[in-house]
Amino acid sequence: MTAKDQAKLLDQGFIIIRQEGANSLLPKKIKFKSALHREWKTMEKFATNAAMQRYATELLKHHMTVED
Repeated sequence: MTAKDQAKLLDQGFIIIRQEGANSLLPKKIKFKSALHREWKTMEKFATNAAMQRYATELLKHHMTVED
């Protein structure tokens, strides 16, 4: 998704999430962008990939949340 695409979604009230660190030694976390936070901001940190996946699945149930 390009920055222009993200801006269009944010302008419409969507929240964009991104999972980071799932396939590396980096800390596992979910970052987000919203109309109020237009740059990536950490939402939550996790000890395991499974915990991160469960949380992301719950977030994506909301109709105004999309994944990058």
